[in-house]
Amino acid sequence: MADTMKPYINNALNLKFREQPRKTNMALLKCYNYEPYPEDDEAAAEEETSLIKAGYMTPSRVSKLPVSDVSEAKRAHSLGKVHEENCRMQLAHESYTFAIEFDSSNHQYYIDRATLLHKVGKHGDAMKDLLSIEEGARTLEVIKLGGKILTSLGAYTKAEQWLRSSLKSEDEEIFYLFQVARTKRLYQPLNTSRWPVKVRFTEETGKGMFAEKKVPIGETLFRDTSVISAQTIDSAKVSPACAQCSRSLLRPEDYFQSKWLELSERQKEIINTHWPVIKISPCLHCNREKYCGKLCLDAAWRQHHQFLCPAKNPAAGPLYDFCEKGENICPGKWNSIFSPMILARLWSSMVSVAKLAMFDEMLEAPSAENWNVAGMPYKGFVSSGTNGYAQTVPEMVQMMANIFKNTEAVLEITDEEFERRYYQVACNAQSFSSTLYASLIFGTFMSRILNNDKDGKEMEDILQDMKPPTDQVFGGLFQFQSCLNHSCAKNVDVIDCQFTANLAGIEVQATRLIEVDEEVTTSYVDTSLPRSTRRAWLQRAYNFVCNCKRCRFEGDDGSVCCQCHAKPLPPVKWFKACGRCLRAWYCSPTCQKKHWKAGHKDICVDPKKPQIPSPAATAVPTLDANDDLAKDLLHEPDVFEDIIADRDSMDDFGEEFATKVKITEVPAEIEKCTPDAEKATAKVEEVTAHAKDVTAETKEVIEEGGKSSTENGEHTAKVKEVTEDSQEPTAKVKEVTEESQEPTAKVKEVTEESQEPTAKVTEVTEESQEPTAKVTEVIEASQEPSAVNGEHTA
Repeated sequence: MADTMKPYINNALNLKFREQPRKTNMALLKCYNYEPYPEDDEAAAEEETSLIKAGYMTPSRVSKLPVSDVSEAKRAHSLGKVHEENCRMQLAHESYTFAIEFDSSNHQYYIDRATLLHKVGKHGDAMKDLLSIEEGARTLEVIKLGGKILTSLGAYTKAEQWLRSSLKSEDEEIFYLFQVARTKRLYQPLNTSRWPVKVRFTEETGKGMFAEKKVPIGETLFRDTSVISAQTIDSAKVSPACAQCSRSLLRPEDYFQSKWLELSERQKEIINTHWPVIKISPCLHCNREKYCGKLCLDAAWRQHHQFLCPAKNPAAGPLYDFCEKGENICPGKWNSIFSPMILARLWSSMVSVAKLAMFDEMLEAPSAENWNVAGMPYKGFVSSGTNGYAQTVPEMVQMMANIFKNTEAVLEITDEEFERRYYQVACNAQSFSSTLYASLIFGTFMSRILNNDKDGKEMEDILQDMKPPTDQVFGGLFQFQSCLNHSCAKNVDVIDCQFTANLAGIEVQATRLIEVDEEVTTSYVDTSLPRSTRRAWLQRAYNFVCNCKRCRFEGDDGSVCCQCHAKPLPPVKWFKACGRCLRAWYCSPTCQKKHWKAGHKDICVDPKKPQIPSPAATAVPTLDANDDLAKDLLHEPDVFEDIIADRDSMDDFGEEFATKVKITEVPAEIEKCTPDAEKATAKVEEVTAHAKDVTAETKEVIEEGGKSSTENGEHTAKVKEVTEDSQEPTAKVKEVTEESQEPTAKVKEVTEESQEPTAKVTEVTEESQEPTAKVTEVIEASQEPSAVNGEHTA
């Protein structure tokens, strides 16, 4: 037995120093879901079969001594405790085994040996020891240990079932261990994927995401698609988009709104000629939902719209009326930034699944199991908030209840159900949209009309007042993204991405180097706000007080020292702030130095100094021919024609959409760069003329050198060498002349692309200085042959 324990001793030694006092929070733990899943019984049976095959589901075999000796058993057990405390695991195991052999009726001996075996990694043998204890005699200690062992064996469903029976005890550790097992179970697909992150359940923050390797700045950590989504109320009012895939459906009348009626017929004709043709497929029944094509229309109908279409379900009409008003705050109805439509679609998707199951099983109404299956996609989203929210929006609760009374599979919307789903959305919704933005459609229009001199001149007055439109914004629930916890010093950005022409999602990219095992965090609020404001928003919206590193090493105001927490004494009323960030206050330089070393230096940033944006924040989605989206569109011409019907090639469309600068500002930038380029060209011409003069002088010297060389053959050879050298200035001047044309070409390139004019002018100016330097070298080189010829002439 001693030999078999050797490989596990180091593991146990490490565990001793890693174990820390638990910091569980019962309020946090109760935010998570503990209900069984429909497939639990089947999954548990499969896990149990695997454990039986491995021999882990039978009680331990004990060689009982002929005579039971309780005193010897106690002595051996005590000795085993001493050995374990001193990390002598082999001797501890032998002592516990002797104790069990002397007195096999004492369950504590089995528990202590199982604990030891679990510590050293022999989880199967540890489980056998626990199974030696009768089910009715298993205490909370046994239940907790069994949950840990089953989780370590990868039997997550069995671990949940083992622990669920003791949830009524309200023991925090039971709740914690349950969520550890469930998190590993739910996020196994992500944890075993190619992405460099894993989801774990921690004592401090609950469910969280952690880096499995070093992640450099700009690298993608993972991508995700939404389970359900809907356009925000304020966005839908000004920026129409496909209700399913979120791509923009902005047309001229949507952009100009009331001004469209004031335009002349000729102006409308010009605008329609250059505006990309956007084809819209409205719902064939109600005409209140709009889609980019039949593909999205059919998908939305199957998922949710069949129950929300006012033509089919009149009770849904008031919901559409409310959303079309564009009001986020309406007493008694709604007071959130996201749209109530996302809640309606969530319940509709559940009804859709339950209805199919009901028809499959030929039932009159969905069973509890059917509803359980229907709610599966949403069980991983935490729901945290104060009770009673439903009472503040009773009209919306009643509106939802009326809608789902009229569905084929009736779903009862109670106050409890409303609050649960509302907080799921409020705590987890992420803004996103398709990368086919309204501003890209607008950019295409501006690019076309500015390239048409005649139409551009006619529309000159109108173009001066045109500004880019507001891009569409959707709110969605993302299974993996929802695992990101908040930090005011975040290390990732969440940006839009496109999977296919009809499927948008999000991409999470690192904004700085993320170390191994460091938690991946994002921001839930505007981090430029003071600490007190940030914390107030987080408490109100997400029901927690932020204690991230930045919040720990910043203060609220100068009334308290951030290091020693002292308060100012008269005549001092206010402590001095940190000279850089102005977000921490100190009573003395000594406190400031201590606070700086303790961690303030890691979060201290000058708010006035412009920060270099991360690659994630500056990523501009384009429809380039090398892009995945472009490939999808090229392979799906029908879909592409639905979006832009008047374009013949994907490449042209991609180039125009890649022009994502403010078109109205380009002419001014070009005017700035043109004089600089002209000056550079004039300078080159001046230097070229001077170089020609030098060349002429050199020729005269050559001729004189030729005369003198007739008297001496040696001189002739030298003059020939000088003649070859003297031809170099002419060649170099020719090269300079060619290079001097580069500024003009680059200005033309800036005009055509309309991208980063200022940067390109800087580049042009720097490059235009190169010819001057080269001509200077030519002049110096041309002087050397002249000096040699002078000697020859003499």
